[in-house]
Amino acid sequence: MVLKLKTKGSSAPFADYLKKFAKVRKSLLLEIDPNKECFVAKTYTEDHSVVFASTLSFENAGFEIVEHKGDTNGNRIKLGVVVNLDKLIKIVNQFGNHFEMSFDYDVLNNDDKDDYICQQVSFKSNTLKMKMNGS
Repeated sequence: MVLKLKTKGSSAPFADYLKKFAKVRKSLLLEIDPNKECFVAKTYTEDHSVVFASTLSFENAGFEIVEHKGDTNGNRIKLGVVVNLDKLIKIVNQFGNHFEMSFDYDVLNNDDKDDYICQQVSFKSNTLKMKMNGS
């Protein structure tokens, strides 16, 4: 299953959104909600005493949905960025304003509900392609 987003302006707001979390910790849980068309980022402090969470709409992040193959049944796609948050920010900045970002995800069946886990994030522009594994 795949969710493809493309930039419809500058990707700087998305990079700035991620930078706020990078100041706290280099790891992040990024949830992508294709139904509400938003990103939800969560991280915690080193001592695990405080959880920081924030929502950013695709529109405010500079993205729009191009394609969505699959169904999340109203759930979010979860992308774990473990110690690679700075790398993700650099990739977003490297691609700039005209690129597609694809989230390849699969279903993790639990007893009580299904989780949708992102396996890989792909970035593609006219001149460059990159991939980053999720965790």
